[in-house]
Amino acid sequence: MFIRSTALAFAVVTLLAGCSHESLGSTTIANGGIVVHGADVVLHGTGGTEASLDATGNLVIGGHPATVTEAQRQQLQLYYRGALAVRQHGIATGKAGAAIGVQALKSAAMKVTGGDDAHADASLDAATRQVDEEASKICLDMRQIKAAQDRLAIQLPAFEPFAKIVDDAGDCSNRSLVWRDAGRSVTFKSGDGNGVRVARTEPASVWGLRQGDLILAVGGRPVDDVDDLIERLSTDKPADARLHIRRGNAEQDVTVAGRDYVSLVDSRKPSAK
Repeated sequence: MFIRSTALAFAVVTLLAGCSHESLGSTTIANGGIVVHGADVVLHGTGGTEASLDATGNLVIGGHPATVTEAQRQQLQLYYRGALAVRQHGIATGKAGAAIGVQALKSAAMKVTGGDDAHADASLDAATRQVDEEASKICLDMRQIKAAQDRLAIQLPAFEPFAKIVDDAGDCSNRSLVWRDAGRSVTFKSGDGNGVRVARTEPASVWGLRQGDLILAVGGRPVDDVDDLIERLSTDKPADARLHIRRGNAEQDVTVAGRDYVSLVDSRKPSAK
């Protein structure tokens, strides 16, 4: 059975330096650098500078309206829409996360009572994928904010105190996945463009892989992230796959039988990448 990790949802929040949903009317983003109050967006910049931004692109800094060109106003509107979208998709992610908890309890109960655990597992998979989808939307929203922020930092001198609120919008590609089958599991995590990390194995060795291994290539073809790994394995299926890994300070090859990894590839849903 294949389960896409909920880690993406939480990694996105951490990566963006904090996004909490205090209520339907108030959301904080990037450690309080951006606060959404109802239909208003408040920015907290360096030196205690505060600004408000509305849907029309009006920027008020310290109580004084900023003079902006039409091009700058368009960027401010993009910034505003991105902030409200983070709130919307954050709430949806929270609801999807709650659904995972419910489905996990149902799955556990099925296993204890001898019920249809396959159906329960499928429901859990679906709930997990929903979290990933909503979290990916947050990532894209933050990239929109970051892009507008960077343009405003260059075009609008008055925006300088707010130019580094979002310092890294992150990579919205798939970051991690968990494969489980017959009492075994492997957790893979994208390595920031430098291979795929084996974050966890149960038992200690699965397919010849161990926790901490870094998968650099499959069949001689480099892998940068989890999506690359699945794509390479899909191409090799059903033949044995040769994984080139780094373990500690040494590199070596590990051969994975087609019958071992085929369930991972076949259960993989199309990527939103």
